[in-house]
Amino acid sequence: MLIHKVAQVIFLFVLTLYYLQGVIYSKGSIISKGCVALVILLSICYFVKTIMSKGVKVLFFKIWSLLLILNIVYFVFTGDPNNHYHFEMIKGILMCMLPFYPFYYFVKTRILTKAVLVRFFVFMVPVFIFKFYVERQLKIDSLQWRTENVVNNMSYLLVSLIPYVFLLRKNVVVSTVYLMILFSVIVAGAKRGAIVCASVGVITYFYFQIKSTGNKNGIRNIFVLLISIFVITFSFVNEVMENDFVLKRIEETINGNLSGRSRMYYEVFQYWLNSNNYINLFFGFGFASSVHLIGDYAHNDWLEILSNFGLVGFTFYLLLFISMWKIYSKKYLIEEKRIVFFVAGVLWFLGTFFSIQYFSVHGFMYAILFAYAIGDIQFKGYNGFS
Repeated sequence: MLIHKVAQVIFLFVLTLYYLQGVIYSKGSIISKGCVALVILLSICYFVKTIMSKGVKVLFFKIWSLLLILNIVYFVFTGDPNNHYHFEMIKGILMCMLPFYPFYYFVKTRILTKAVLVRFFVFMVPVFIFKFYVERQLKIDSLQWRTENVVNNMSYLLVSLIPYVFLLRKNVVVSTVYLMILFSVIVAGAKRGAIVCASVGVITYFYFQIKSTGNKNGIRNIFVLLISIFVITFSFVNEVMENDFVLKRIEETINGNLSGRSRMYYEVFQYWLNSNNYINLFFGFGFASSVHLIGDYAHNDWLEILSNFGLVGFTFYLLLFISMWKIYSKKYLIEEKRIVFFVAGVLWFLGTFFSIQYFSVHGFMYAILFAYAIGDIQFKGYNGFS
């Protein structure tokens, strides 16, 4: 048991250290590469351990594992390790999906607790915010853009922290302050997809908070929530109205201008739909095929998976979200875990339409919460197909 407790500490430390590249040490250095290698190697050990363990596993676990194996198999047979796009995709997939297994095991053996995740969250908030502003400044310096005209992809890092706020939901003041800080920084990043995801996260937070204000501190909590809603709304409107660049991007979105993504989406879908080969329709064109079709990733999980793995991969991915909904709707989890699982699933789902999710390195933040929620599901009569 002690070795697994040590492993948990190592995982959390290494994952944090990885995101300090470019902040306390240079990007792409031996340190960051060592972090990636260590996370992947240790995760593989726990992958084997959990897969081989006895006991019924929920459908989510099975589909998650099938998607991971599907990606690995396709990379082995159709991927090119020397291709930058292929290498970055497989690295992202492994870093995103593999950490699910060690944390699933930690929960199952009662090593991972809510307190550990809260400490991890509290530490990662300043790390991600600092990373956000470092990357922003680097972009300004390299492209010589005006400060307000920077689109910061690090916004999605901060979005991945929002589900962790729900772990602190009983402390209305503290959780609301964290949410307000995260949301304000995300808006400053001018990343439209991230703003949409964060907005849904904020709305969901207030929904669940208002729904559960029937305790002795109900009046105080409602007051705090109303003030918070006002502050967040005012800050958002003020940020948008005073920043012409953010306002312009929102207007472009309303007018259907998605920075060239509409064209990419259309081309990837047409390549797949118009294929005269049924093998391509059902099994796709191979690993990272969108790069060969349009010269870049599809920036949409569904189209990326459709082009790579065809209808087979698309069906697996759809089943993953269906399994999420069933776990939430059937109330197999205690209320706190149920809400955290739901919010993490919703933000993951929304991200699939705006960006790349299942092979984004920061996806491990969601994977940890998924494992935390379902790692200790125990009930009678469950057959593993819900």
